[in-house]
Amino acid sequence: MPPAANALAQSVAAPAGRQEAPTPTVPFVRASQRQTLFANVDQSRVFAAAGAQIGVFELPASGFLRNIALLVTASGGTGAAAVYQADAPWSVIEQISLEDPSGRPVYGPVSGYELMVSNFVGGYDNQLDPATWAPYVAPSTAGNFTFMLQIPVEASPRDGYAALANQDSSAAYRLRITMAPQASVYSTVPTTPATVRFQAWANLWTQPTATNLAGQPQQQVPPGSGTIQFWTREVTALVAGRNTVRVRRVGNLFRNLVLIVRDAPGLRVAQATLPDPIRLVWDNLTLLDEGRELRLQKQESSLGGNPVPAGIYVYSFCDDLDGQSGHEMRNALLPTTVATRLEIDGSFTVAGSLTVLINDILPVNLN
Repeated sequence: MPPAANALAQSVAAPAGRQEAPTPTVPFVRASQRQTLFANVDQSRVFAAAGAQIGVFELPASGFLRNIALLVTASGGTGAAAVYQADAPWSVIEQISLEDPSGRPVYGPVSGYELMVSNFVGGYDNQLDPATWAPYVAPSTAGNFTFMLQIPVEASPRDGYAALANQDSSAAYRLRITMAPQASVYSTVPTTPATVRFQAWANLWTQPTATNLAGQPQQQVPPGSGTIQFWTREVTALVAGRNTVRVRRVGNLFRNLVLIVRDAPGLRVAQATLPDPIRLVWDNLTLLDEGRELRLQKQESSLGGNPVPAGIYVYSFCDDLDGQSGHEMRNALLPTTVATRLEIDGSFTVAGSLTVLINDILPVNLN
């Protein structure tokens, strides 16, 4: 080699001891693929005066569980005089829950209407209102209807946070469904009762390989693997006037807090009769002290301009990415400990009940 070329080669060679930059790891949601499997649910029951156990169903083992899509179809009803209850058609589900292999509820147990609300406010789908989803068929005077809801498992579809490992067929997650009596759906029943069909599918992430086809390392589990998202409910009796309601379930990170106000017969109250002002107290700090219209505006804004159904207040702690609920960065989650005092305070127009839906996260980490 000529002296000049040899000198040039030496000048561009890597200095002794310097290491090349490590190959970047492919993120989990890029390394994985979306998968959908039949969830072993296809059961039909005819509406009757009493409710019915639809069953307990083991989910297929594969990858990481994201959510369960549940399709409910009421067909075969006849007549032209069916009248529906205020929470219909969602109220056809009396109770639903998702249990881990040990039998501990991960989602629920909640009612069908509460499942709908968790879909509406949870930020899991670009279309928040399940009544706008493609499968939805509005209730008819013959007593028929169709809707789809999702039992949420992962907290954020942006990165798969809180998707649950689901590879062990000997330790399956279980979906438990109870159908409501017809009086929970109809105030006036159809001439011929409808038959209600329940079908379900599990939406999953596949298990990525350690490296991709180019030899790059890949994340094989979602961020914060082992993190669990919960939806639970607490019901407290209300008197007409000032009430201070303590949220008993604390100790995790709050993602959403939903208040459903009902009168003594169990009907959701009108928006105009919700407490004004409404206060959220976090330990010794009044975190939010808001007039009714301000709270309604804030929650509608975080839900992409979608007004929530009557009788509901929503506190979102998962709208820190772009001001709308879902796909969050986990910067706004409300931390609590087992000693936290979390209270709702306000004056209620009528006696009745307050259902508090709690969406909280038990984290491994927040990455």
